[in-house]
Amino acid sequence: MNANHIPLEIDRPLPDRIDMEQLVLGAALSDEDAFPQVADLLAENDFSLEKHRRIFVAASEVYGRGEEINAVSVGNELLRKKRLESAGGLYYLSSIADCLPRFYDLARYCELVRAAAVKRQAIASMSALIERCHDPGEDAGNLLAEVERVTELLNSSTKRASVARSTESVVADAGGINVFLSPQTHPGISIPFADIDATLSGLRRSKFILLGARPAVGKTALAVQIAEGAARSGKTVLFVTLEMSAEDVIKRSITGRAAVSAYRFREGRLSPTERDGLHAELADRMELGDQILYVDKSDITVQGIASLLRSLHARGKTVDLCIVDYLQLLSSVGRFETRVQEVSSISRGLKKITQHFGIPLLALSQLTRKEDHRKNDPPALDWLKESGQLEQDADQVLFLWAKKEPEEGDTMREVLWRVAKNRDGVLNQGSLTFHTKYCHFVEDAPASQSAA
Repeated sequence: MNANHIPLEIDRPLPDRIDMEQLVLGAALSDEDAFPQVADLLAENDFSLEKHRRIFVAASEVYGRGEEINAVSVGNELLRKKRLESAGGLYYLSSIADCLPRFYDLARYCELVRAAAVKRQAIASMSALIERCHDPGEDAGNLLAEVERVTELLNSSTKRASVARSTESVVADAGGINVFLSPQTHPGISIPFADIDATLSGLRRSKFILLGARPAVGKTALAVQIAEGAARSGKTVLFVTLEMSAEDVIKRSITGRAAVSAYRFREGRLSPTERDGLHAELADRMELGDQILYVDKSDITVQGIASLLRSLHARGKTVDLCIVDYLQLLSSVGRFETRVQEVSSISRGLKKITQHFGIPLLALSQLTRKEDHRKNDPPALDWLKESGQLEQDADQVLFLWAKKEPEEGDTMREVLWRVAKNRDGVLNQGSLTFHTKYCHFVEDAPASQSAA
C-alpha cells in the first residue's frame, strides 16, 4: 500500500521530516561518498514529497551507471525523463545541495526520515484495516491474520540496514576478548539425553533445530521430555501444539513419568497406586507454574507465534525455548501457489524467530512417504517433507526411526537417533528405549557410537 494514500478521512497531517529529506538529498548531491549510505538506509517511498522521490530515483540511476552524482547530473537525468520541473527544477536541486551544514550526521538524518515513513505506513495500513472491520462480510479470522501481517511488516521495516564490521568491532560487541573466547558464556539448554545433548551442545541460542520422524515413532514424546527438562532447569518454554490439545500433552507427560499405561488411563481403569502416582506427578508438574506455556490453537500462524513472543516479552515473560509440534500443520499469512512455497515461507519465518528473539526453536517435522524409502532405513535430509528449504534453513537436524517393525504386545522398542546436520558441530548417532505403554523415552547405557 502507498503510505501517502490514506483511505480514511484523517483530520491531521501525516508525519514527515521534509527538512531531513532535504538534508539527506543535499548530502547525496554534494558528497560523492554520501549516496551509497543513503541508498542503503532509505528507499524511494521513504520520502514524503513526490519531488524528493523523483530526485532519489534519478540519483539512483546516475549512480547505477557509475557516473558522479551532483545537481547537474541528476538534473540532466530528470530532464531526460521530463521530470525536472516536477522535481523543483535546477534551482531547487542546487539549493538543497548548498544548504547542507559543514558538519552533519547523515545516518541520523536518514533515521529520522525512515521513522516518519514507518509512521505513515502504519497509519495507511491501520486505516485500511479499520475500513475492512466495518465491512460485515469480512471474516474476523482474516482480519486478525492481517493484523499479524501488518505488525510483522512494520517490525521488519524499522530495522536498520546491514553494517559491515571489523574483527575488532565484532569482538567488542560480544563483550571483549575474554567473553568472545569463552564458549560456555551462553551454554545451550540441556537435553535430558546425554549423548544427544553432547552432540548438539544443548539447544543453543538463535538455532533452528528440526526433529524429523515418521508418525508413531515418538517425536512428540521426545519433545515433551525436552520441554520438561528445560522447565525444571529454570527455563521458560513456549510449547505450540497443533496436533494435540494442551490437556492431552500434559496427560501424556504425567502418565509417562508415573509409568502408568496411557491406555488404562484413557479407559479409567487405574489402581489406587497408579492414581496416587498420577496425582503426585500432576502436583509436581503444577509446581512448575508458568515455566511451560502451551498454545493449542490449531490455526496459529508463524506470524502469530512471533506476535505472542513479543507480547510475552512486553509483559516481562521472556521465553527461552520455543517448540512447535509440528511444522507441517503451521500456516503462514499470505497467498501461495503451492504448498511447497508455503512451507518454505514457514521455514524462513521460524528461522527469523530464532534470530530476532535469540532463542532456540525446535520444530518437529514429518518425513516423506516415498515408496523407495524402506520404513526402517536411516532417514536422510531429503526425506524432510514438502520443502528443500527446511534442510537449508535448519542449523541442526535430528532424526528418529524404529530399528524394526513393532510387534503386537511389545511394551518397549529400540528407537535410533541420528544427527544428520550440525552446522557447527559433529554428527553422531545412537539409540533410545521407547516405552510404548507410557509414551516415554529412556536413554540406553552410555555406549553411543563415536562422532563421525
